[in-house]
Amino acid sequence: MEELESNNDIVKWTKNHGIRIPYFDEDGKYRTYRPDFLVEKKDGTIEIHEMKGGHLLQNPITKRKLDAARDWCKARKMNLRVLSKEV
Repeated sequence: MEELESNNDIVKWTKNHGIRIPYFDEDGKYRTYRPDFLVEKKDGTIEIHEMKGGHLLQNPITKRKLDAARDWCKARKMNLRVLSKEV
């Protein structure tokens, strides 16, 4: 959040966006997940920022969620940015 606040290219951001992205879990069950941040940049670009620990990036559920988020964002002409820190 500090990085979002200090970035001069960002106009506004929120965690309270109400976005739920649908995906199917490994058993084929319909699920949704809530991305971490919705961000608007000065150039008008809208992005979803998802924070994930490096150890989670290879997790099958994480992969399903991020694939669904990429498709969801693409359909809305938005960007997905995955931010990770290796632990």
